Parts: sequence; structure tokens; C-alpha cells
Amino acid sequence: MDGKKPWEEELQADYALSTEAAYVRYSTFFIRHHGPGFFLALMPPRAVVQGLPSWAAEWTARWPNHRAVAGRDLAATTRTPYGKDLGSEVDFDSESGGRTMTIFRRRIRKGYFTRTEHIDDSGGIVLEDAENLGKGEHLVELYPGLAALLDTSGKHYTFDRVCPHALSERGVEELVRRWTSVVMGEEKQEEWVLRGAEYLGSIENFNIR
Repeated sequence: MDGKKPWEEELQADYALSTEAAYVRYSTFFIRHHGPGFFLALMPPRAVVQGLPSWAAEWTARWPNHRAVAGRDLAATTRTPYGKDLGSEVDFDSESGGRTMTIFRRRIRKGYFTRTEHIDDSGGIVLEDAENLGKGEHLVELYPGLAALLDTSGKHYTFDRVCPHALSERGVEELVRRWTSVVMGEEKQEEWVLRGAEYLGSIENFNIR
């Protein structure tokens, strides 16, 4: 391996790959190394490249949360309140060519969330009750304070966006204002984020395309 670390080998450029295949490959790499929660929280909206899995990053677009991680060392894994790291508990189905990602998380039953902000801008927040999700929509906890909004698509789910969530409306507003402390784990989590697990379902597997 010419003295290279294993992850350096994985990141070597392969110019035979199509743009779509390259984006899937490197998205898979970063999800495995940093956890799906952290990766999805930074992911930009769709732009040019068509046909990507919903969880794969579209790197032709500017990442909207670049200010939050500027000058920082990225977290190595996704933090969870369950006494172990669930960031590594992610699977990519080889039968689908690695296009189906399975994460193991809890469904959010109650509380509030916002889908109108991308966690780095507190202007114009519209709060929603988790119990009033639309048909086919599912809010899944990535880790305390951040959820993935998924849509049902047959036997699979599609990733929509990351949403700040908490048990109180004020809690959501505070999370949006200081989301980096949740993502990076720089501050002790507030009681309203962690108190009680009664608002969460049991751990499930979500197959996302």
C-alpha cells in the first residue's frame, strides 16, 4: 500500500467512475467514517446530478453548513444517548449496488421539529408537531436534537432533510441557533433534549434509497 493508510486508499480517485458512481462511493466512505447523522446534517440540497440515492451528497452544490465546521476537526463518529455509538451501525446493501443504506434508529413519536431551516440559520423558523406529520412522512432520531425526515417509497424510504427536534417549541428554536454544539458535542446537552425516552419508539431498521 506504499505506506498509505487504509482510508487514503479508499479516497484515491478512480477516473473510470461516472459522476453518479463517484458521488455514491465517497458519500458511502464519509458515512462509514463519520456516521450518517453527522454526514446527512451537512448535506446540501439536490442540484445537477440526477439518479443519486437520496442519502448521497450532491457535491456540485455548495454545502450550506460550511460555516459551522470551518476551522474545526470533524467528529469521528455520531454521538448517541444510548451508551454506545450507533454511527457504525449502518449497512449498504451489496445487492442494490450499494445504493440502499440501512440505518438503525428510533422513530420520534412526539415533540416539535422544523423543516424550514438547514440548522445553520435561525430566521423564519416554522415549527411543526411531530404527531402531525404528513402521510408517508417519518421523523427518525439521528441523535439528540437532530432527526432525519424520511418519506415512504414502497418497501424503502427516501431521505428528505435533517430537522432539529425537541420536546418543546423553545427547544427547537434554541437548537437551530446553536446547532454546532449538538453536532460537535461541545456543550452538555440541555435537559429538554435528553429527558426521558418516552417520546421515542424502539430501534428499527430503515432502508433508504
